[in-house]
Amino acid sequence: MNVFNPKILDASIRDVALHLSDNQKADLLIHALGNLSRDDAASRAVFENAIQSVLQVNALSAHNTARARILRAKRRSMSGYQLGAQEDLQAALAAEPDNPEAKALLHNRSVSVEKLLAPILPTKKPDFSPEIWREIALFLPRKDLKTLLFVPNMLSRVASQLLFRKLDLHLSIPPDHEEGALLTYARRTADILSRVIVDPAFGGFVRTLRVYSYAVGKDDSMAFQIGMLSNALHKFTNLRNVYISALSENTIPLLRVFQHSSVRLRGLALVCPDAPVDLSTFECKTLHHISYSTREGNPSSVRSFISQNGALRTVSLHNMSWIFPSDALALRNLTSISFSGHFPANSSAFADILINGRQLDSLTITCTLECLPARAVPCKPRLLAVPAALWVDAHMAPQ
Repeated sequence: MNVFNPKILDASIRDVALHLSDNQKADLLIHALGNLSRDDAASRAVFENAIQSVLQVNALSAHNTARARILRAKRRSMSGYQLGAQEDLQAALAAEPDNPEAKALLHNRSVSVEKLLAPILPTKKPDFSPEIWREIALFLPRKDLKTLLFVPNMLSRVASQLLFRKLDLHLSIPPDHEEGALLTYARRTADILSRVIVDPAFGGFVRTLRVYSYAVGKDDSMAFQIGMLSNALHKFTNLRNVYISALSENTIPLLRVFQHSSVRLRGLALVCPDAPVDLSTFECKTLHHISYSTREGNPSSVRSFISQNGALRTVSLHNMSWIFPSDALALRNLTSISFSGHFPANSSAFADILINGRQLDSLTITCTLECLPARAVPCKPRLLAVPAALWVDAHMAPQ
């Protein structure tokens, strides 16, 4: 009868380890970590603790130091922590400058980032100047600009600059997306922010930044990426417009990042599908364009925030539970209004818009109306100047 007790094997491993030096124990542990599962959270904790204990060995050889760093860099890269992986690979080369694996991994990372963010410069003098190529590229859609990134011509460099005038950062994705998509987006976001931090010229191309975040509850990965965004934000020297599409709990920390930066925003767009954000603590008085889309909630903090910006030129508000904030807006300065909401029976918002909105080029309203009985409506003829473009979609609710 063959009976095997797995505890005997554990004891044998422990007994053998007692006769090894610290450096030999580290070598054995690194070899074992290479076979550890990469799927569950428990193995990740065991992995990080083991690597940290190896690196604390005083007599650790340069070769084992490099092996430990490379092993952790691979694990961090797969988990989306690109900055930590980069630091580990650089530390591996510092310990063992001729390590071929560390060199190859660093080279592969730099090549992939360069292909995406900085196309190869032309090897010969271009036929046209960069200014002419730029005028040509301005007529191309984004999908064609992406194709031009791989063309060995000055046009590829121009295309990359135009592409990254509008930059998307996905800190997390909606719950209905596949889990693999999150890892792809996380790697791309980390690569872009790393490039901005080390290359200030790249950040200067960005004019519009779009941030997406739909994580529910505490998300360590998103917190790490928000930290990276905070470190990189001062490199966006020409950033003028910010679009945030996120749950309300994720929007607040993002707004704090922009408030504490030196960026002077001209446009702000917020999309909060679950509930409004409390804007009472957010201050930004340089806006010319504001857009806000959400559902239900109290509009008081939004009215206060809008009233801070007397130089607004365009306003877009979409919440069918809200009343048009005509008292918080300088209607005489606006060139465009888009509003989805509610007009009570005693509202003078329509009259305010048509009388004071003398510079309006576009007026789009989708609303519910509370209507007074016909006998209660006074008839006072008045000549009004109606804007050039007017679209009203009203659903009347008689009282």
